[in-house]
Amino acid sequence: KLAKEKAKKEKLAKEKAKKEKLAKEKAKLILKQRSAELERLKKSLSGLDINAKINDNGLDSKKQAGLTGGSDIGTRTGQLSNYSERIRSSIRRKIVFDITKTNRNPEVIFKVTRTVEGLKKVEKIKSSGNQNWDTAVANAIERSVPLPDPSEKEILNLKKKRAPDSLELSFRPRD
Repeated sequence: KLAKEKAKKEKLAKEKAKKEKLAKEKAKLILKQRSAELERLKKSLSGLDINAKINDNGLDSKKQAGLTGGSDIGTRTGQLSNYSERIRSSIRRKIVFDITKTNRNPEVIFKVTRTVEGLKKVEKIKSSGNQNWDTAVANAIERSVPLPDPSEKEILNLKKKRAPDSLELSFRPRD
């Protein structure tokens, strides 16, 4: 009887140690992914110079991007782009995926339909071919509810004066 209890305790201790090890590995993986994402953002921002001028018929980079001047179509597009990028960023931070498991950079595209209360529907438009990546992104979308609302400035610049009902969002592991 004592031997059975001892064996049971040892088994429970082994299971507990295994769970703790998995939790530590998952935490390390998340930390590694966040560090990689932070590094990627730093690199993408390092070469950005908002005040840079280009020689293209007197247009500066802000006008080309649709931020100032010209028609408001570019501004609306820019605002919608900013809004969808904020949503992508919110979702990307919640993706749990071991990037070392793939040497490719597959793209998955989801159509996210939202309501005031949250998500109405998440539909995979294009699979990446990597089921683990697709699932990681879908889970991150679900964990990102509620999605960020557009700012008042973004709403004013949108044609319908409200957030779009649906957005197509693409994700790649190495973006």
